[in-house]
Amino acid sequence: MSQQFTPLYVRGYAFFSPEYATIDDAFGDQKREPIEPKFPIVPGRLRRFTSRVTQMHLEVAGDALTRASEPPSGVVAVFSTAMGELSTAIELLDGIFTEHATSAARFTQSVHNTPSGLFSIATGNTMPSTTVVTGPSTFATAILEAALLAQADTVLLTCADDAFPKVLRESVGPSLAVAIVLSRDKKNALAKLTLELRDSAASEPALPEHLAPNAAALALITVKSIEKKSRSSVELALSPLTSIVIQCEPMSSAVVT
Repeated sequence: MSQQFTPLYVRGYAFFSPEYATIDDAFGDQKREPIEPKFPIVPGRLRRFTSRVTQMHLEVAGDALTRASEPPSGVVAVFSTAMGELSTAIELLDGIFTEHATSAARFTQSVHNTPSGLFSIATGNTMPSTTVVTGPSTFATAILEAALLAQADTVLLTCADDAFPKVLRESVGPSLAVAIVLSRDKKNALAKLTLELRDSAASEPALPEHLAPNAAALALITVKSIEKKSRSSVELALSPLTSIVIQCEPMSSAVVT
């Protein structure tokens, strides 16, 4: 069985990585001298103690909303991450064990919904906001959540994960963040997204080996199609027995990829 959603329209998008200047560079593993997010959407003292993954969420959120000409205060938001504030949590634990002390200010920002809270405070946004954390299926779950919410409102969707701390002896690949602004209004849209739920297991799309460990990398396939104005179709696992198909079609002339 399958269920298809009303088409959604992409009003804006953004990509950020400290290591890669563009999505093409990310796929080709063409690294630059690392840079840090600027995230101007958050002013002054609110920026203090923010982790890099939170900064990346807010960087792409601001860029995507600017591209979409959407006021930040008027959108519903879905923030998604597989690992969240793991680096902050490890730093706090390290402080407890090595210095027998920790930072209360850092502790308040050690939770998965830190980007959501800062976004709401910084922009005066009182619209609904959710944080999605479902491991490898994070982007698939997040775009499903965004699709449901976008039936009534314009939705900002972000997906970001930082590189794993070395102390854990494994990697989630490079640091990556993307954002998409979705709406039922096709005016000035960049692309159309059609989502279909299926009661079947998904064959995960092939990703370059260096990107595959990062759950946010699955978002790059769709965002790359939006950027390149090309058609794409990707099936992502929601669970062992269910999947979601994301079809992307540009609003102008298309190149099939």
